Amino acid sequence: MTIHYQPADGHVGDVVPFYWDGVYHAFYLKRREGKGTSYGHAVSRDLVNWETLPDAIDVGEAGEPDHGNCFTGSVVERNGVFHLFYTGHTENNHPLPVETICHATSHDLIHWRKNPANPILLADPRWYERDDWRDPFVFWNTSEGRYWMLLTARLKDLSTPRRGCIALATSADLSHWQIHPPLWSPNIAYALECPDTFEAEGRRFLLFSNVETRYRSFRNWQEPFSYPSPTDALDTPRFYAAKAFHANGRHLLAGWVSSNEGESDKGRWEWGGTMGIVRELVPTSEGHLWVRVPEEVKRAFKNRVLLLNGKSGMRSIVGKWIIEPSSVRGVAADGMALAVVPHVPADYRLAASLVLDTEHSAGFLLRLSEDLGSGYQLLIDACRQRALVRTWETWGDQPTVLERPVSVRRGHPIKVEIYLLGSILEVFFDDRVALTTRVHDYPRGGLGMFALNGSVVIQELEVATL
Repeated sequence: MTIHYQPADGHVGDVVPFYWDGVYHAFYLKRREGKGTSYGHAVSRDLVNWETLPDAIDVGEAGEPDHGNCFTGSVVERNGVFHLFYTGHTENNHPLPVETICHATSHDLIHWRKNPANPILLADPRWYERDDWRDPFVFWNTSEGRYWMLLTARLKDLSTPRRGCIALATSADLSHWQIHPPLWSPNIAYALECPDTFEAEGRRFLLFSNVETRYRSFRNWQEPFSYPSPTDALDTPRFYAAKAFHANGRHLLAGWVSSNEGESDKGRWEWGGTMGIVRELVPTSEGHLWVRVPEEVKRAFKNRVLLLNGKSGMRSIVGKWIIEPSSVRGVAADGMALAVVPHVPADYRLAASLVLDTEHSAGFLLRLSEDLGSGYQLLIDACRQRALVRTWETWGDQPTVLERPVSVRRGHPIKVEIYLLGSILEVFFDDRVALTTRVHDYPRGGLGMFALNGSVVIQELEVATL
């Protein structure tokens, strides 16, 4: 199974998702050593098993608008023909700008023909900078009765360097395009990358990326864009440039988890990596976009290897631990209560509910060494209403690099799902919040459970493998 897809001959960059006739088509920017990015292509029917297909398009010849790289775009179908709109990126290709909008067509989503008229769209100098013009997302706007193309662009004249905006072009036939003034210019980022949009729950949602994949919600294009508290980020910066499969009313987010240089926890984050778990977006009428694991992915973990039922092999290390038939309670009025299950697989899905009875902290230690001195800590901080992942070391707590907001209420269970597969760790809380990171340095180890300065009840803990 290839829940975390990566091709044999490269790495996954920005995913261009397209759903058609029961098949999820993940086009993606393929990072290749010594070459520009092509459009890789993988398909799945269940979001679990991915099959590699031939690259959809490759970089062009010298002098063509995409001879450097083929960057992010989108796919749309019209009258039995599939249209790919993408970014052609070329340095020093006078008289063309660095980035232009290009076009290709297909009748089967596998074999593509580039438009000989490429580039089909250049930045309009009345409003936009010449060279930052990319990431076209095309959709049929029913209320307008025409196609809209959202683009990553930059305002031509503004005092702040954070003049990234969403540009707009429209067309009746996908051939003739009219460029308009900016659709959204919030002055919050250098570039609002990889736009995507859909309607649900009586609202419209706009996805974009800036350091993290973010979103906005609104009733119509004329009203201010906003997001409900506590955050507009859909994950950590490690799950980047995410866009969605729009599949029969479901919206399934696909993004990439950046690789680390040298496959080390302290290695530099690289551009591109591996496709993360495709997760389901849950829109609400209030404007939230919650994140959860699709049922298809949960069902793939069929082999139960641990069920916390009093016979788990759990060993108390410090603090007080009370074992019940379907739960354990750890208590440490001052300091840490720690228990371990020494023998668990390296890769697994863990599901549990945690109840914190004070405004303190609890969580899990993952891939914990036999001497309890190294591994990874997943900590739920009830006082700060945050969850974080960091290395666990003998000396003491390490600086937090990645964290996410979670809602922890005294006496109420918080549902935790941990997916630990290879060097990718993805954690989901209450079918609402996702936290993604890499864990290279400790490839195997035991499982620890802990409470800090209070108590925790861990219920219905189950560990399963593929």
